[in-house]
Amino acid sequence: MLGKKTPFSALSPSLLLLYVLMILPFSGSLATAQKGVNLSATLSTTHFNLGSSATLRIRINGARSAEIHIPEIDNLIFHERGQSSQMQLINGTFSSSITSTYVIEALKEGSYSIPPFTVDAGGTTLTTESLNFEVSSSSSPSNAATDSREKTNAEGLAFVTVQGITGRAYTGEVMPVTIKAYFQRKIGAEITAPPALTGDGFILSPPESEPLQGVENYQGRTYSVISWQSAITPIRDGRHKIAIDVGAILQLPLKNRPSGNRLFDDDFFSNDLFDSFFGNVRQQKVKMQTNPQTVTVIPLPEKGRPPGFDGAVGNFDFTVTAQPQAVVTGEPITLTMTISGKGNFDRVSVPEFPADENWKSYSANGTFFSSGNSYSGKKVFERAVVAKSAALTAIPSLRFSYFDPARKSYVTLNSDPLSLHVEEEESADENIVIPPAKPGNPGDVKEKQASPPSMQTRVTSGDFHEEIAPLFERTWFWFTVFLCTALLLALAVYSLTRRYRLNTLEQLQKRKLQHMIQTGLVTLHEAAAAGDDVAFLTGCRHLIRLRLASEWNMEPAAISLYDLEWRLSGDSALVEIFSTAQQHAYGGLHLNSRQMNTLLIRLRDALEEEP
Repeated sequence: MLGKKTPFSALSPSLLLLYVLMILPFSGSLATAQKGVNLSATLSTTHFNLGSSATLRIRINGARSAEIHIPEIDNLIFHERGQSSQMQLINGTFSSSITSTYVIEALKEGSYSIPPFTVDAGGTTLTTESLNFEVSSSSSPSNAATDSREKTNAEGLAFVTVQGITGRAYTGEVMPVTIKAYFQRKIGAEITAPPALTGDGFILSPPESEPLQGVENYQGRTYSVISWQSAITPIRDGRHKIAIDVGAILQLPLKNRPSGNRLFDDDFFSNDLFDSFFGNVRQQKVKMQTNPQTVTVIPLPEKGRPPGFDGAVGNFDFTVTAQPQAVVTGEPITLTMTISGKGNFDRVSVPEFPADENWKSYSANGTFFSSGNSYSGKKVFERAVVAKSAALTAIPSLRFSYFDPARKSYVTLNSDPLSLHVEEEESADENIVIPPAKPGNPGDVKEKQASPPSMQTRVTSGDFHEEIAPLFERTWFWFTVFLCTALLLALAVYSLTRRYRLNTLEQLQKRKLQHMIQTGLVTLHEAAAAGDDVAFLTGCRHLIRLRLASEWNMEPAAISLYDLEWRLSGDSALVEIFSTAQQHAYGGLHLNSRQMNTLLIRLRDALEEEP
């Protein structure tokens, strides 16, 4: 604690160094041994206006996957915004967490309560606390105006910017944005709260992927930068001011080291890890906020609004396919309706099937396939329909309407009618054939129909053979046996040859992989010696992916932290090192040369032993 003497201050420098070297090897193992699953559910606000929204974040610590059972509540809509996982390395302690995000939209004002709901995580069922909040009419003041939390740029040490917000937008129009948090290079930082939106009438989508970390020169000064790709969607017309908040904890160094003792001037102790350990840094919790921007939100025009328009805004394509296209009456046909492009896919709903007494349609289900973000990709709907009449020759055209903000007009897309062949279903009675009655005395008809038909035995003569020879005495039999034997031998030779070649190729690939890993380890050693932690941690992730790609039959770039956690044991060194690299990308974690060399030794041993 700042301002107080610690037990370390009474130790001599030699005893102090010995104590540090003794406890450091055990700090990582003690941290990874701490296990346990706990749950927290929080709301971004407990009071918001009608037409605005609140964000529900469910955080599960100590689990790799979770299944959340959100209850259904009248007049509330829960928009799922995805799930993210995070691994952190803080002073040698590893921790993992899963965060699921939901945007809550209210249909009417009033007091609401989200009752306790269950979460299945790591084989454990957890229950949340109840959450209460108020929704006011749009004319009532929101709690955003009375928020007393600290808004600071941390005296120029850290700040946040946003790019992509336009001055005018339509209701439901997606605005892709880039959010960047800047930190001075000589301070440590940890992101404690992801980007959040301040202002009514807008929804901020959760970041689409892991944040990117880099270095930028801003107004003549070099900063470490963490950037997110997201999107802002206006949901209420009018003039609104919005801003983006990001929470962080800054590690600010204290200039209170003794200058007369050479031991404390050595580079060995001049790093963030030892500063934090000896209390030579202070933590400052900050909330960075962008400059408020005014956006004029234009309502969608009433003129030209097509019937059946459900609020889709963007630029889309529409295709319909059917399978099968040759059926009997009563057999289901699956219609696949694909809406692709860019826009607000939350407002893209299934196209209606035309009402017709000759058709029976069923409810549809839809799935969104992202192209890397929430506003680009395709939404695929499947609906089962049944033809009732054999006179039908085509599946009718379907219609999808949307508003194009670039054209400032509505667009209606119609699918082409699909050809169809329908046959009448045969009944079981139609397969019974009754022979016609023979002419004669009408009184005999009943008698003949009641008696079963007579059956006559017919004897026919076949070809005559003077003698019957067994198969093994025939020439063609032995020729067939010889041919089959030759084919089997040829297949056996081919199989052995192919197996030998595959084994040889596998050995060559293993040797090539070993060479690439050894070369990569040399490169990591050079990066550690140069103090380049960005290149070092990026190289660690690359080597881990190379090592596991051949084992898992995957592309190296496709391997994520989730794959490692799912396939490897919880105490795997590869998981810890990979998560350390992830923490570098998330929270501005910096490593010195000594820390990098320690990780390099663990990585070399793990690559030889695992998986």
